[in-house]
Amino acid sequence: MECYKGVLITPSFKLVKTADQAITGMTTTTVTWQAAEIDNMSKADLANSRYVIPFDGLYFFNAEWKIAANPVPGDAYAFILVNGVIKGQGRTNVQAGATLSYPMASTLVSCNKGDFITMQVFANLAATVLQDASTTFLAGFQVS
Repeated sequence: MECYKGVLITPSFKLVKTADQAITGMTTTTVTWQAAEIDNMSKADLANSRYVIPFDGLYFFNAEWKIAANPVPGDAYAFILVNGVIKGQGRTNVQAGATLSYPMASTLVSCNKGDFITMQVFANLAATVLQDASTTFLAGFQVS
């Protein structure tokens, strides 16, 4: 955390998509981010689809992706990675013909300045990660 003009500032961010992203079934795919809806420390690295940790500390991360309707059933996963290592994951069952599905993950991780946070997805079926800032995002903030 940082003090600016006597006010304690907690690093926080929310990366979002502005374009759909197709994923191939049975392939782990890094989610690409096109915008930062929140980035109070200017640490979003959109060119590399990640957020760079500004200070040592404990951070909470949350990720979710919106999957387009799919004609076949399957499982879909969301992964939160710190420096390329999975630190949080979540799974949802995609029902055949379901309108939308929302795999999500959250985790609490001790991070060091310079660590980078990314999101990956996996599905055992071909799917599309839909652009929707309210339901496809990677977000986080420093807890202590």
